[in-house]
Amino acid sequence: MTKDGKLNVLVAGNEKAIDILPTLINSVIRNTNKFVNVVVLCRKWNRSEISTSRYNIEFVEYYGHTDNPNYSQSSANDILYFLPMMWGCDRCITLGWDELVVDNIDEYYDTEFVGDEFVTAVKYDSGRLIDLWTWKGKRKQLESIFSEECLNAVGFSGGSHVIDLQKYCKMRKPIMMNRALHVLGGEDHLSTIGVYYGHVKYVDKRFNALPEYNIVNPVIVHYSGNRKPWNKPEGNPEWNKYKTTWKQN
Repeated sequence: MTKDGKLNVLVAGNEKAIDILPTLINSVIRNTNKFVNVVVLCRKWNRSEISTSRYNIEFVEYYGHTDNPNYSQSSANDILYFLPMMWGCDRCITLGWDELVVDNIDEYYDTEFVGDEFVTAVKYDSGRLIDLWTWKGKRKQLESIFSEECLNAVGFSGGSHVIDLQKYCKMRKPIMMNRALHVLGGEDHLSTIGVYYGHVKYVDKRFNALPEYNIVNPVIVHYSGNRKPWNKPEGNPEWNKYKTTWKQN
């Protein structure tokens, strides 16, 4: 893999994310020595007061696609649908709008993939794919699209991923991803674990650091669940360090 000076970022968010994403993007820019190119998939955004003079940003009004009436649509599966449209990039990093980059990510972005590997992820400590989120009632659907070996494999955490887009598309994984999302009703995490099976480069938990685990020297913090610093008047030290608005940029 030839390292270059560009870092491609793909993020997405509904109208709730409009005031959060400038801080995430700012945290990326301040923690890389590369030129940052950002694609933002936005739903129902009013962008009349957004200024992006400091950023190289492309806004895409995007709503995914599905013909499944029981589909759960989210910004996460918008990203999965849109990935093959990043055709001009060799690789990119996908980030959820509830994440924050708090240390240099260049080495992570330049992760070397070997053989059939094309995506980074943090491995679960335990738990087979077939046993995850059984309360969602997706067992039969999982069994219909993924192999027994895949279903019995350990999954990985959601959050940021670095993806070799050339390998991803060459292996025709976007077709498999679209089918998985359709069959599983938009369950993006189950879909990615199944589709990425056998192609994952496992990385340290510092690249998907959940605050409650007190990970030492985190690089990307993932504020999953209800632990959102922007919902607290005082924020937190990490969030406050990078906090900004579209107007300030």
